[in-house]
Amino acid sequence: DVYKRQGGGFSLLGGPGQVAAGVDYASQLNAARQYLGSGNLDYALSSYEYLISAGQYLDETISDLTDLINTKSVEARALRVLGDAYGAKGQLKEALAMYRQALEKF
Repeated sequence: DVYKRQGGGFSLLGGPGQVAAGVDYASQLNAARQYLGSGNLDYALSSYEYLISAGQYLDETISDLTDLINTKSVEARALRVLGDAYGAKGQLKEALAMYRQALEKF
């Protein structure tokens, strides 16, 4: 597994806050999708958070998380991560809507 627990979340192996050199973002997206498919939402969301922070595969991330939210009752974190993806793309209205939905889960 390419992840390690770090302060309530997960990060790619490397030092604290560091990313392993030569990260293949397509593989990261595939890992996120595999985690979703196996029901490991925590790892899946961590993978998507990584892609968002790198500004990579935002359209795919938004699509995957939208599908997830539309097909399952999800936790607030999934809505927040989708909001983060919209925000990274500059779609602030959509981001705000996701953050509001996340707040309603509390």
